[in-house]
Amino acid sequence: MDENYLVQQLLENQPEDSDQDPIDENNVCYWIFLMYGIGMLLPWNVILSCLDFLMYEVSVIFRLVYCLFRCPNIHLRRSIHLR
Repeated sequence: MDENYLVQQLLENQPEDSDQDPIDENNVCYWIFLMYGIGMLLPWNVILSCLDFLMYEVSVIFRLVYCLFRCPNIHLRRSIHLR
């Protein structure tokens, strides 16, 4: 096929009235953007909420571990200094 034939075919197949907006039947575009928005924002909000919860839980666990391992050492140091 030569190039002129392809160009001619493209020019012939153009719509006559190209000033009209495309028609969205059954609101397909709306539903696509709605599902895309839910699909992107829901995981993002879950991650942000989960991070707040985990930071609270981790801080509680760290305080507990710190007290369990640090408090006996304080008592040992005091007994060593007293001798």
